[in-house]
Amino acid sequence: MTSEVVPAEEVASVKRKSGRLRKIITTGERTFLLLDKTPAARFLEEGLALSPDDIEELEGTAAMEAGLVFACGFLARRERSEKQVRKALRDEGLENPEVIDYIVDTLRQKGYLDDRRFASELSGYLTGFRGAGPGLVRMRLAEAGISSGIIDDVVDNAFSGEEEKRVALKLAEDRVSRMRETDLRRVASRVRGYLLRRGYSGAIVSDICCDILRGGFSGEQDEPRYTDSR
Repeated sequence: MTSEVVPAEEVASVKRKSGRLRKIITTGERTFLLLDKTPAARFLEEGLALSPDDIEELEGTAAMEAGLVFACGFLARRERSEKQVRKALRDEGLENPEVIDYIVDTLRQKGYLDDRRFASELSGYLTGFRGAGPGLVRMRLAEAGISSGIIDDVVDNAFSGEEEKRVALKLAEDRVSRMRETDLRRVASRVRGYLLRRGYSGAIVSDICCDILRGGFSGEQDEPRYTDSR
């Protein structure tokens, strides 16, 4: 009884990316990222049969070199979190956890990757341009994979003291000033939904809505800090 011969995996296509980065897709539908003008460039040939040793090289040293170059370019556009970098590397075909760990550790050691710096920058954008409250900032940072300790520090710094209440009030004043609605219950309902969606605490939102219902809310403001982007 003869054993079935498994055909060797071959390079099905070669795709050019930015700079020296190249991507090959095999007949087994596997994706590998590599650099041109390196020893791994010999794999940039459609129809080339890949041995087990070739696959090991593509998953190891070739992936380390190319993945690091890709990640540096990815970070050059703007700040990213460690979770986002890991996902981007996997999306490019890197599957070896040790290779991804090596790339992330290298980026961190060089100061290119810093979750605390990323969190501070994202928080500044969300509060400064989106009028986000602490709840929304927390959610966005958690989605990016930021640790709870860093999130607590960043949010506490952004909303120290009465800052959350002050900003929520200004947003509400701006919102009310644009409304033509005269029914205070409807005004309060809309403001409530608007502020809650932006992550402001229920207690602060309730206080503002109570002021609206009592008719003690003029809707006038000086120098609005935020712009409603909806």
